[in-house]
Amino acid sequence: PRPQPVREMPVQPRPVAQPQPVREMPVQPRPVAQPQPEPAPRAKRSWKGTLIFYLCCLIFVFVFYVGAFIGLNFLKDWLVKFEAAQPTVKCQEVFDQLFADPDWEELYELAGMEAGSYEGVEAFASFMDAKVGDSELTYLETSAGLSGDKKYVVSLGEEKLATFTLEDKNDAQGMTAVPDWQLSGVEFFLEGQERFQIVMAEGCTAYVNGTALLDDQVVARRISRADQYLPTFAPRTRLLVLEVSGLLTQPTVEIRDAGGTAQTVTFDAATGTFTQEQTQDALSEEHRKLALDAVKTYALYMSGKATRADVGKYFDKNSDTYASIMDADLNWVQKGSEYTFTDESVTNYRTHGDDIFSVRVSVDLNITRKEDGSVKTTDITQSLFFAKNANGGWVCFEMTAVDVDQWTEEVKLTFVKDGQIITEGFLDAESTSVSCPVISVPEGKTFKGWTVEEKDETGRTVLRLVFTPDETGNMILPAGTVLTPMTLSPLFE
Repeated sequence: PRPQPVREMPVQPRPVAQPQPVREMPVQPRPVAQPQPEPAPRAKRSWKGTLIFYLCCLIFVFVFYVGAFIGLNFLKDWLVKFEAAQPTVKCQEVFDQLFADPDWEELYELAGMEAGSYEGVEAFASFMDAKVGDSELTYLETSAGLSGDKKYVVSLGEEKLATFTLEDKNDAQGMTAVPDWQLSGVEFFLEGQERFQIVMAEGCTAYVNGTALLDDQVVARRISRADQYLPTFAPRTRLLVLEVSGLLTQPTVEIRDAGGTAQTVTFDAATGTFTQEQTQDALSEEHRKLALDAVKTYALYMSGKATRADVGKYFDKNSDTYASIMDADLNWVQKGSEYTFTDESVTNYRTHGDDIFSVRVSVDLNITRKEDGSVKTTDITQSLFFAKNANGGWVCFEMTAVDVDQWTEEVKLTFVKDGQIITEGFLDAESTSVSCPVISVPEGKTFKGWTVEEKDETGRTVLRLVFTPDETGNMILPAGTVLTPMTLSPLFE
């Protein structure tokens, strides 16, 4: 390619700076100090004004100090009172006063407890002394409901004994109000659990802690088996069993006869039973020999060795016993060569008035056989009843193998509904059946039977079903059932 010609650029001349004119600053004239006027002379302060000023200050300080002192002391007293009035402090004070070293008689009065039929403040104090002893009591706050009071439970270990309640007597309202918590009540969780029975002769009166028991407290009657063999005119021997329950401690029991003479009483701690000691009649030698001879004569007659005349000397010829002996078939009796008696005993001697007595005789009749000389021993044990005849002598009018010194018992059954007694009465303890009252059944319910209240091992009250009668109220009891005194109530489901 053909070369291009070079263009020359024209040179521009650089501009030259033009000189600036100088400005002259105007000169300010310096101010000249003006002469100050001399201050006016200060007036002198009066000493009286100064004194008043400081006196006022001193009075103000004094009044402030006095006011502060009074106010702080008032506040201190208020705080002390307010703190002391708090239930957390007051409850400890009350607890220490009442239960740290308890006066049980005073607490009995504070609790408003009323003496029962047989126990009062002495029994309560004795029971609590024995129960608590030197053990330490504790307390814990519990709910007092909507009353606003403060309630505390007093315990002996895990067992609750009592409560005490604090009440604000000032009914304090607001932040500055000081409550006045005071003891308003004491209550004990005590329910007498002790039950005791008293056995005494009919016609006597029992006293428990000085109070006579009533006839409606008889829960059983014991009748001597001898009664059924005695003539109608003869006095009977019956024992009454009375029961008293709900006591705190073992009571003092006294028994007096119809004439007011105190009887000897024994106590069985295992069963909680007080028993009148029965007087044992003294067996005379005359009666002892008479009873032995009567039994021996009977034994010899039954062995073919005594006559009717011999039996008639000891037995009433008009009695069923004499007739029964005479009717015995003696043809089967094996004759012996010798008849002897050993192991003779006369026990259970009882008088039934002046003209009748009973006794139990036991002898062994030893018969030596003619054939081989062997000895046959027969035990003969009989209960005999003797009475005076027209001539003043004693004859046996009744003889039985039954031990008449035993007792039959009739127990009291009380049927209750809604707290009202429906029926009650005595029934032989060995009865094979029982007749219960027929009652109406609430609508929608089913009658299950009759129950009794009992305490379980934890002390709770439970119901035990005893009788399940048919629609007519009758029930056959299981074999071997022995009834005890009971108060029964119906069970509906």
